Amino acid sequence: MKANKDQEKKNKILFIDASELFLKGRNQNYFLLEHASRVIEIYEEYSDKPNYSKIVDIEEIRTNEYNLNIPRYIKDERITQEIDLADTINELDNRYEQFAESEKKVKLMLKAAGIV
Repeated sequence: MKANKDQEKKNKILFIDASELFLKGRNQNYFLLEHASRVIEIYEEYSDKPNYSKIVDIEEIRTNEYNLNIPRYIKDERITQEIDLADTINELDNRYEQFAESEKKVKLMLKAAGIV
């Protein structure tokens, strides 16, 4: 059984993107045991997992001029959403108007209470 698995892995490389596996700290980030366990789990599964791992044939790496840059092989689909700039600006404008209106009401209430 192990011989079949080894043959299956021949001329292939498993890329693992662990760039999101960390605990963000104030001055530095931390790679915890649970993050290491996740990397080991992905390695042992030896399969393609969207955003995390990809099995790549040596021929594809050769085609890419032996570039081993992980993002070349593992595309992070969580980042690739398009943003409509006009809609975003309109939403910001609307929220600012709501904020300004709320600020006016608070100032009037504070003035009526004799605080300001």
